[in-house]
Amino acid sequence: MMTWKVIKTKAEYNKAIKRTMDIFQMEPGTPEADELDLLLVLVKAYEDKHIVLPAIDPIDAIKLKMKEQGIRNDDQYENALARVYSLMQKSNKPGSAASDELEVLTMLIKEYENEHYPVPKASPLEAIRFRLDQMNMSEAELSEILGYRSRKSEILSGKRKLNLSMIRKIADKLHIPAEVLIQAY
Repeated sequence: MMTWKVIKTKAEYNKAIKRTMDIFQMEPGTPEADELDLLLVLVKAYEDKHIVLPAIDPIDAIKLKMKEQGIRNDDQYENALARVYSLMQKSNKPGSAASDELEVLTMLIKEYENEHYPVPKASPLEAIRFRLDQMNMSEAELSEILGYRSRKSEILSGKRKLNLSMIRKIADKLHIPAEVLIQAY
């Protein structure tokens, strides 16, 4: 067992930290465990005086902890959904602990769902039909966009594939991303 006194220098602090690590797992009641208790008090006193740590926002700490833990299984997922539902029933002020918790939970739920319940991309034909419906457009108006009346029915039935010119026109007029329209179907 070493003799210790108040830590005044960085070198003494580093020596105390090293010794703390060496005897950290000692059995209670041993001389080394007593030395550890003394070292922890001396190290804390030095740190309080010489080491300034940035203030940690408790909300940020909660967010970090939740993000690290994540949602790992369906039970945790269901509990998170229930908690989100509960939080959404309240009128949470922006920046409040409840609002921050809701934000973190929704991010974790989204991450879990993307991994475990991925939504398949729509086929080009489904996307065109859906977008026509959203825009309250008829299939006849699709013919006008394509410039070919007979091809509209062939395309929507899957008998004819979209060509590059058609993809460009549909992407421009119906605002469907080209990456959706170029998928195989």
